[in-house]
Amino acid sequence: EPDKLIKKQQGPSPQEQIMLEGAAAKVARDKAGAAKDAAVAEKTQVETQLLPSDAKVKEATAAKTVIEAQLLPADQMLKAHAQDMARPTRSGAGGPTVSSH
Repeated sequence: EPDKLIKKQQGPSPQEQIMLEGAAAKVARDKAGAAKDAAVAEKTQVETQLLPSDAKVKEATAAKTVIEAQLLPADQMLKAHAQDMARPTRSGAGGPTVSSH
């Protein structure tokens, strides 16, 4: 009965086991790569959707800066006028004085 003397292999050989583990690692790596690609695509899509809003914010900020720059001379004149009104007059009669700007 030579069959009883030969030990029958149970499961994969060590070489087959290494090949199976390598294949499993490759599948896991491929899945991780696909998940990363999907995340990058989603990030790009979200950023693309935000572009119009970002442009509106930048446009509004630029408009605000222009308006503030246009109002600056008037604001400075108002401050100077308020300071002139706060100074006592030489005659003591009150009222505005002529400033020499």
